[in-house]
Amino acid sequence: MIGQVIKGRPRDSYMIATKVPGPGRDRSMQGLEGEALQKSFSTKEDVQNPVLIEALQKAKKSGKARFIGITTHSNEPAVIRATIEAKAYDVVLTAYNFRQDYRDELRKAVAEATAAGIGVVAMKTQAGAYWDKEKQQPINMRAALKWVLNDPNVTTAIPGFTTFDQLKEDLTVMTDLKITPQELKDLKLGEQVAGLYCQQCGQCVPGCPKSLPIPDLMRSYMYAYGYRNLQAAHELVGSLEVPENPCGSCASCSAVCVKGFDIADRVKDISRLRAVPGDFFA
Repeated sequence: MIGQVIKGRPRDSYMIATKVPGPGRDRSMQGLEGEALQKSFSTKEDVQNPVLIEALQKAKKSGKARFIGITTHSNEPAVIRATIEAKAYDVVLTAYNFRQDYRDELRKAVAEATAAGIGVVAMKTQAGAYWDKEKQQPINMRAALKWVLNDPNVTTAIPGFTTFDQLKEDLTVMTDLKITPQELKDLKLGEQVAGLYCQQCGQCVPGCPKSLPIPDLMRSYMYAYGYRNLQAAHELVGSLEVPENPCGSCASCSAVCVKGFDIADRVKDISRLRAVPGDFFA
């Protein structure tokens, strides 16, 4: 599909970005092609791993990548600052939206990255797309995207879309980034509704006697019910070491979500994807 779009276009008129896992993951760093190379990080040690930095810089020097960078879904302010400190990366792809409790601190880190000459790409800008699992209460997509793009230190954003209507809706934001009073009111619904977006803070994990990867499972839940991307949800659940019935032996759930998620209900629900053959999504 990408080939059909870029065929005949000048090579300097577009960029191709790709994400790859770092050393130690199932897939190797060989055969990298693209403009930006990124892997998901959550700690300073991840970002400043000399083996990973060497591999990415080798890809850059060989001409397989024009820019190299990292991706972060959690602990974003610290990861961004570690990226600045490493002095090895060109870009950072970070979760950034109006639902994050630590959004003010993240905004400061984004500004620091820009000042250091690092490009900032925002993802998860739509914060789950819906307030409810049944998809009866959509988040104001234009308002959510405007909220992120109103930060002058954000280079660009990558909101996902699977229909031309969604594409058109996202592109209309570019003609007017001003957030209206009604849009601000719409975004404030998050103060009363748990929604589908998990900010990956990990505060729930210590309360789980089985130490389940709850943030990852919650992200899978968002992919399935918010973004309608069952393939991404299935792949993420399948990559986790989760038993068939993870909450089966617990009479009650001792893990508590700061956003008010019913963790046990969501874990039981999304873990069902493990039993679905992967070729269903091919």
